[in-house]
Amino acid sequence: MIEDIKERLRLMSSFVKQFLIMLALIGMILCFFQVRETIQTVRHQEDVTISEMQNKLQLANLYINYYADSIQGSLVNLTARDDLYQDGEREAYFVLNSLREKNELIKTLFVVDGNGCLKSDRQALYEAVKPDIVRTMADKAESVSNIVQYSAPFYSAMSAGYSIYASYREGCNIAVIEAGCDYMKSILRPVLEGKYSAFLVQDRGGKIFLFSGEDHGISLKKGVYPLEVEDIYEGLYDERLAQMELCVSDSVAGWYFMYSDGNKLGWTVYSLFSKEMLDIYKADLYLNTVLRLGVWFLGTIVAVFWFTAFCARPIRRLARDMDEVRDLEHLVEVDYKREDELIGRISQNYNRLVRRIRSLIEEVKESERKKAEYEFLMLQNQIGPHFLHNTLACIASLIRQGQHGTAQEALKALVHLLSYTFEQNERTVTLQEELAEIGNYMRIQQMRYGTGLQFVQTVESDAMQCRILKLILQPLVENSVFHGIAPRGEGVLRIAVRRRGKMLCIFICDDGVGMTRDMCRRILRGESLSRKTDRFSSVGILNVNERIRMQYGERFGIRIKSEIGRGTIICLNIPQDEDANGIQVIEGSGGRLC
Repeated sequence: MIEDIKERLRLMSSFVKQFLIMLALIGMILCFFQVRETIQTVRHQEDVTISEMQNKLQLANLYINYYADSIQGSLVNLTARDDLYQDGEREAYFVLNSLREKNELIKTLFVVDGNGCLKSDRQALYEAVKPDIVRTMADKAESVSNIVQYSAPFYSAMSAGYSIYASYREGCNIAVIEAGCDYMKSILRPVLEGKYSAFLVQDRGGKIFLFSGEDHGISLKKGVYPLEVEDIYEGLYDERLAQMELCVSDSVAGWYFMYSDGNKLGWTVYSLFSKEMLDIYKADLYLNTVLRLGVWFLGTIVAVFWFTAFCARPIRRLARDMDEVRDLEHLVEVDYKREDELIGRISQNYNRLVRRIRSLIEEVKESERKKAEYEFLMLQNQIGPHFLHNTLACIASLIRQGQHGTAQEALKALVHLLSYTFEQNERTVTLQEELAEIGNYMRIQQMRYGTGLQFVQTVESDAMQCRILKLILQPLVENSVFHGIAPRGEGVLRIAVRRRGKMLCIFICDDGVGMTRDMCRRILRGESLSRKTDRFSSVGILNVNERIRMQYGERFGIRIKSEIGRGTIICLNIPQDEDANGIQVIEGSGGRLC
C-alpha cells in the first residue's frame, strides 16, 4: 500500500514537472514574441512622432519663406511705383494705405524719395513715434541696391507688437516695410501646436520672439510685457544636436524637441513634444500587453494540461521503466508491453539496442586496453640508431683524446637513459625522476654540441614529487634542441615548473630559431614540416599530446607559443587529482617568451 502511494506520488511529481516545463517553455515563447511586438510598436510610435515633427518643421520653414517672399514682392512693387516718389504727400498716403489694406502681413509702408523725404501710410503716427529703425533701414538700403535687408524682430511701437523691418532700393527709389510677426504666428500655430505639442521661434541673435502660450505648457515670465518666455528655454540652443533629430532637454523637463533653421530669414524654429503623451501611450500599450498575455497564458495552461495528461502519459510510463538506465555501465532492458504500434516498437527496438551496446562496449574496452598497452610499449622501446651512433662515436673520440672521465660520465648518462627508457614497471613517475633523466640526456647533448648549448631548470620544491606520465618531457626537450637551438648553433634551454593548486604547470623554453603560428598548428595536427629527424625514445610532440589527452581528458594537452627569431615556449598542464576532468585548465606562459 505504501509502495503504491509512493509510486503514485512519484508519477504525479513527474507529471507536474513535465507540465511546468512545457508551460514555462511555451510561456517564455509567447512572452518573447509579445514583448518584441510591444517594443516594435513603441519604436514605431516614436518614429511616427519624429516624422510628424520633421514634417511640421519643414512646413513651418516653407511658411517663413513665403512670408519673406511676400515682403520682398511688396518692396519690389513699391520701388517700381514712380508715382509714389513724385506725387505729393497726400496722394502717396492714400496709395500706400490702399496697398497696406490689401496685404494683411504688412503693418506700415514707407517710401523715401530722392530728396530724402519720407512718406508713410500712417504719417501722423510716424511723426508722433519717430522710430529710429525706419531711418536706419533706409540708410542700409541706400548703401546697397536691389538687395532686401531685414532687421531683427523687436517690439514695435508703431504696431504695438513684434515686427520686422525690411528695406529695398531700386534706382533712387527706397521702400521700407514693417511686417507684423503676429501674422507669422497665426500661420505657425495650426501647424506646430497641438494637445501635446508647442513651438518656439528664435531669431538670429538667439532671442525667442514667437511662442505658444501657457495653455500649451510654455512657462512665461511674470509681470513682463510684452510677454516673454522663461530663461530656461534659452538653454535649448546649447543642448540641441543635429538638425531634424529628436533631442532631450536637461533644462526643460518633460519635453522632447526638434529644430530647424532652414529658411530665408535664418530663424530657428523649435517643435516641442510632451513626454507625457508618449508615456500615456506606452502605459496603455503595456496594459493591453499584460491583458493579452494573461488570456494567452490561461489558454496555454489548458492546452498544456490536456497534452501532458492525455498525450504524453504513454511516453511518461515508458520513460519510468527506462529510468533505471543511468549510464553505459548500467544498461537494462525495459519490460513494457503495449498494444499500440508506436510505443511497442520503441520498447522492442530499445531492448535490441541495449543488447547491441553491451556487446560493443565489451569489444571497445578490450580493444582500447590492448591499444593503450601496445602504444606505450612501442613508445618505450623506440631508440634512435643515429643518436646511439653519434653518442658512441663521441665517447670513442673522448677516449682517444684521453678524456676518460668525461667519456665515463657520458657512458653513465647513456646507461641511465637506456635503463629508464626500457623499464616498464609503471606508467607514471615523479617529476624528480623525469627531470633526472632529462639531465642525463642534456649532458650527452652538451658533449655533442659543446659549450654553445646551455641548460637551466627552475623547479618549485613542492612540485618535485608530483606524478606525471613517463617519457613526456624528453621528446619536447629533444624537439627544442634539434629544431630550435641546433640550427642556430647555440642557445639556452630552460625548464620551469610551478605548482598551482591541483595543477602542475611545466614550461619548456628555448631561444632558438622559432616558428610561425601556422607551423605550430601544423605540428599539433601531425602534419610534417620537414624531413623526419632522428628521435630518441619518442614519436614526437604529437604522440606526447595524444598521450596526455588520452590519460587526463580532451581539455588537456600541449600549447605552443613561438616567434621567429625569438624562440619557442611549450606549455603542459598536468592535473594532480583523481578527477582530472573536473579541473579547469590553467593558462600558460602569459604571452612572454622565456
